[in-house]
Amino acid sequence: MRIILNKDVKNLGQRGDLKSVKPGYFRNFLYPQGFAVIATPALLKAAAALVEKRAIEKDQIVKEAKEIIKKFKGLKIEISKKITSKGKLYAALQEKDVIAAILNAVNVKLVKDNLKMEHIKEEGDHEVTVILTEGVSAKITVSVKKEES
Repeated sequence: MRIILNKDVKNLGQRGDLKSVKPGYFRNFLYPQGFAVIATPALLKAAAALVEKRAIEKDQIVKEAKEIIKKFKGLKIEISKKITSKGKLYAALQEKDVIAAILNAVNVKLVKDNLKMEHIKEEGDHEVTVILTEGVSAKITVSVKKEES
């Protein structure tokens, strides 16, 4: 059965996508929840226009992300934390700490999902990946130093 999604459905597709599903799935889940409708010729035209609009918007987002990512090329951020005599941090450096440091350094506000990193638990230089959108990312260096008393 061919349907058009009214809303984003996890593991199925995004709003406006044309999908083939089993009739029971449509009848018992998608339709009662308002997630999808049966594909008709008029709805297919509207869905095609929506998909084209989404593609244009995605291109614009990627273009803007490439401009922003230039700020991150070769960026090294220094963060001071309390460190034990063995070089371990008392509290692990988390995404929120790196996000705040990036905001101070290059004035770009990120969210936790934009960073790919492990919690940093040792003094020294660590590599963190900043992902703005699909295919647009950069690696930055986070340097953890001992906090001066």
